[in-house]
Amino acid sequence: MEIGQYQETFLNTLLALVAAGIFFAYNFVVPMNIAIIISVVALIAAVLMTWQSNKFTFIPFCILFFMLGLLRFQSVNVLPANDISNFAGDQVYVSGTIREQPRIILNADNTYSVRYIVDVETVKNGTESTPATGGMYINARYGSEDKIPDAQIGYRISAFGNLRKPANYNNPGQIDVVTQLKSDGITATLSSGKMGVEIEYVEGSYFTKFMRLMASIREHYKESMRQVMYNQDAAAIFAMLFGGYEGLKPELTESFVTTGIVHILSVSGSHMSLLAVTTAWLCNLFGFKRLIKIFIGLFVIGAYTVLSGFLFQVVRSAFMGFLVFFATSFNYEANSRRALTLIAMFILLYSPLALFHIGFQLSFTSTAGIIYLSPMIRRFLISKFVNSKDLLKTFNIVNHPIKDFKMNAALFITMSFACTISATLLSEPIVAWYFNQLSVSALLSNIIVIPILEMIIIFGLLAGIVGLIIPPAAKFIFLIDSLALGIAYELNKIIAALPGSKVYFPTINFAWSILYYIVFIIIVQKKKAQQSILNYCNKHKNLLKGIGTALTAVVVFNVAYSFTKPPEMQVHFIDVHQGDCALVITPHGHAMMFDTGGVREHTFDIGSRVDIPYLYHYGITELDYIFLTHAHEDHAAGAGSIIKKIPVKQIITAGESKSDYAASMAISDISRT
Repeated sequence: MEIGQYQETFLNTLLALVAAGIFFAYNFVVPMNIAIIISVVALIAAVLMTWQSNKFTFIPFCILFFMLGLLRFQSVNVLPANDISNFAGDQVYVSGTIREQPRIILNADNTYSVRYIVDVETVKNGTESTPATGGMYINARYGSEDKIPDAQIGYRISAFGNLRKPANYNNPGQIDVVTQLKSDGITATLSSGKMGVEIEYVEGSYFTKFMRLMASIREHYKESMRQVMYNQDAAAIFAMLFGGYEGLKPELTESFVTTGIVHILSVSGSHMSLLAVTTAWLCNLFGFKRLIKIFIGLFVIGAYTVLSGFLFQVVRSAFMGFLVFFATSFNYEANSRRALTLIAMFILLYSPLALFHIGFQLSFTSTAGIIYLSPMIRRFLISKFVNSKDLLKTFNIVNHPIKDFKMNAALFITMSFACTISATLLSEPIVAWYFNQLSVSALLSNIIVIPILEMIIIFGLLAGIVGLIIPPAAKFIFLIDSLALGIAYELNKIIAALPGSKVYFPTINFAWSILYYIVFIIIVQKKKAQQSILNYCNKHKNLLKGIGTALTAVVVFNVAYSFTKPPEMQVHFIDVHQGDCALVITPHGHAMMFDTGGVREHTFDIGSRVDIPYLYHYGITELDYIFLTHAHEDHAAGAGSIIKKIPVKQIITAGESKSDYAASMAISDISRT
């Protein structure tokens, strides 16, 4: 094995051990004093064995990095005594500083919900005010848009209400929302009620003023778009540019989810990779010198990161974008691989809870796919379909312009296609784990729709800059963007409606996911490393045959047992917090639900966020019946999303009118009952 390959494998092993230590600490409690003792012993052993050049030095190093991940998780998972979450359950008066621009949502009853993300400073429980730390959500409702107070980053906010800790729905197949929020520094929520919130202007530091300027530029984009297009179109294009789901047409979001391109609506690793690939291609197109390329890449991705809010999750994605840019611009594949490992290790040591955040998981796997797998796919596509020796040579000549238009087009298409395929292949187990679906139409949508959306993003960013100088020109560009969005949406609807475009995928066993990635690791190894693996397998083929036979016997036994075991009726009581919900599965596989849960005023979609994931986790893709005991939202609201997403043969209701049930379900009618 080559030295570079050895270093790469060693770094990846250390990263895996850090992640394993974090995962172990997440599931098991290890006394801190014991963990520290083990770490110190491993450190001393590593130093002594390195000094003696012992061939087993790697063993204490492995233990040390495992314990490092474990200790880092335990250090951040235990909150300080004055964290705001420790006041949960009481009515308190909270004051703090607004961390991000407030998120405003128009409700179905034409009222507005505003969510403030706040860094807490003080909390008053009764008459005594005490210092407090931590982040929290403060939720408020307003009767009209003009009643929403002006609130910007760095302003002081105060509110009175009942403080709560974020809570998970304790169901199989459910995302751990509490851990994800904690990784973003959010440990409590408060609804302000009728008293509302008090906003106080604070001048702030130079950095705060700069972030307010970035927020005002984002608002400039949004207002410029609203002047020439429908609000829902403006919300969609704004989401593509800067992330967020406020004001989006539900049909558009659902269509993008079905075809596997919903990542385009958030500033994620995939988003940054898209920007990086486009920038790299333009740099190669014009034949910029190496230093100019580096400056352009850093400027474009850095400026976009700052403009998108400079949040930790955005910065995390930006690191991934930088790697993709260098990998595609300079073909620094080996260096990019090692850099990806070091960046991921830094992120996990800085924020261990990120390991359980779907944003980090998708960003890391999609970027790993682009860096490890896309060069192989690009070379294959160029050699098999483009059939151009000159282009193959150009693949490794990164500082010269490609003057032939056909070659330019072929290079851009193969770059985009290879990046999309490789990112999808590596992130698919995670998507299947969380969402229990496999989008077989993703390839078609990425080929047809994504290029249009890429142009919308590029022209949208350009229009905002042009608008500062020539406002009429910006309006014209935004108008073209709106028309392009309509075309992309209609095309995506057609693709999403194709037979089998979205396939239910059962929850993948963790072991199968590991096996999937082991196969990937073997595929991307260099030929010498693959030969070493093959030689090892040949050398120990009898042992491997024994292991394979034993595993096959276990699988056959489980399958045979499942067929011979008599079917039983299953009764599930689903955690929906407020309200009731039960699932009954008969011995013959028929499924029916009794109530569906729900939240009053439809502030949380219990049907799509809780009920559907639960059904998918147990392989239920259609229901024979839904029985609703009465029309209150906490019993019937979830049914609205269920009947939109999976087939339901019949809904049986109580004595209330159909209009009452339709209102609870937030649908126009329930003619199917």
